[in-house]
Amino acid sequence: MCRRTRVILIIVAAVVCGAVLIGPRLFRCYAYYRLVVCSPCGLANLSGKVSKLNIPFNSNMPVFSLGYAQFGVRPDSISTIKCTMYAGTEVVMVCDEYKILFVTPSSSNWPSTDSNSVPSPFIPSIFSEDPFGYNFGVRAASATSKGYAEIFFLHPRKFAEYLTLAAAKSQNVMNQNGIGVFQTEYVHGLVRFGQIKNPGCYAVQVFAEDSNICQDIYVISNEPEKSKQVLLSLLASYKFLIDEVPDEGRLHELIRTQLEKHDKFQVGE
Repeated sequence: MCRRTRVILIIVAAVVCGAVLIGPRLFRCYAYYRLVVCSPCGLANLSGKVSKLNIPFNSNMPVFSLGYAQFGVRPDSISTIKCTMYAGTEVVMVCDEYKILFVTPSSSNWPSTDSNSVPSPFIPSIFSEDPFGYNFGVRAASATSKGYAEIFFLHPRKFAEYLTLAAAKSQNVMNQNGIGVFQTEYVHGLVRFGQIKNPGCYAVQVFAEDSNICQDIYVISNEPEKSKQVLLSLLASYKFLIDEVPDEGRLHELIRTQLEKHDKFQVGE
């Protein structure tokens, strides 16, 4: 074999090895660009830090019951209360300057990981977590942006975990104005402070302290400060009254039985 042929073979081998080793890492940079940088909110969401909400305790508010949960609210501020059947039983409380949407509660029954199993060096442990759970939500909220050089050299397992968290945070438009965490005697959870174009709409994930019940709540008003005041007051006294979520029919009956006692109740469409 002549010298020229050997040189050509060495160059070809180097190119092939480079493609095998560098190609996947270049692809991960592209995946980061498409899933995170090009997402609706992109790097702007990743620049936001998690804030801790201080929930003031207020025991002077009259208690209002949803059947499965209760909280404090001024009765004279309520204009209408509607109960609708849409993907479960939802309750809309319309007050003077705001409204609250209570989405049907659910149970977080994500299968637990076998404690005796040996973790894979390539499969992120985060894939065993409930993607709608509190721990995942906090980890995603804490994700920050990374440079392409850092993305390029990340271990495959670390990259898969980071991309999952970063994509979850960057693609949620409700994270544009930041994310907060809270904890009271009865519940804990996350607050998403809404979109830039609609700053008065807050989305809340509430998790029971002593059970696996969770729920989404939306507080909507024309003023962000009003939404925040309503939210803090709501969370200060929010408490689940059930240990597990009943079937849909029983839950609907439970809600209707309590709401029909209120003179502002209306049957939803």
